[in-house]
Amino acid sequence: MTTEQKKFNGLNGTIMLNTPSNRPGHHYHDITGLTIGSTPGAPYDYKRSLKVTVDIRIEQLDGARETTDHLTIAGPLDFAIQTNVWQPSGKDIVTGGQAHHVLDELDSYTYGEELVRFLKEAADTWHNNGLRAACTHQDDTVPEGVTDVIGWRLDNVPPCPQTGYKYGSKWLIEPLTDEFVRELLKALEDPIEDRRVYVHPDLPGIAGVEEPA
Repeated sequence: MTTEQKKFNGLNGTIMLNTPSNRPGHHYHDITGLTIGSTPGAPYDYKRSLKVTVDIRIEQLDGARETTDHLTIAGPLDFAIQTNVWQPSGKDIVTGGQAHHVLDELDSYTYGEELVRFLKEAADTWHNNGLRAACTHQDDTVPEGVTDVIGWRLDNVPPCPQTGYKYGSKWLIEPLTDEFVRELLKALEDPIEDRRVYVHPDLPGIAGVEEPA
């Protein structure tokens, strides 16, 4: 196995796109990911604006997975995006994880507002598409005022009318569309050119996905 293959080996398959560390051999507390701008520091008790990065990953999963339409597909793509707000020193994060609302609060942009808007929409629509608890035939809308969202869904979402699938009994995958992957590659064109985003040579060839124009 080559060094590059080791570096970009995923947890459940092969990394097809990701945002590597800013420096080789990084530790967790180094600033990692793609710097997309800054956010006001006041909400986090800092006087100055704070750097914001995103970690983006597409992994081609090993083996077969059941989709939200109850089909079986081999080697599907799994997408995840994480947002991090960093201390001024860059030694640790102030907040991170699925804090996608941070993308609405930036006061400067490294690659422009359009990329940030695209990433926010991608996060809201496709984040953890391989961890869907409901199939496409189930309505998991939670009534207003419910605080235990997961518990309510487990107890109240009816079984799938077509297959009897019980909500949350397994993780289903909502397959990424070719259109989304093409748009993602296009949106990340400048960071890819800057070598701030790694793209596996085979990604553009998957299911008709094209190179960024």
